[in-house]
Amino acid sequence: MELTFEPIPQAVSGSALRRVQIKRDWLRVRDAPSLRGRVLAELPGGTELMVLEERDNWLRIARPTGWISEDHVRDVGLG
Repeated sequence: MELTFEPIPQAVSGSALRRVQIKRDWLRVRDAPSLRGRVLAELPGGTELMVLEERDNWLRIARPTGWISEDHVRDVGLG
């Protein structure tokens, strides 16, 4: 599996980014916000992730960059 990493973005104009934590045993990271997206990685439960974008119950994350379902994470704060 090919993983891409990008720097975690800094807060822009005083706004903070959302952080989430995986609340199941593992979670797949996909290349598109869909179950049809190619699987890029599987992350272990408890992993904290930085949210870059939200779209139709999908979250684009940093490190590794990709999409995860919002159904399987919980909020842990702002970046």
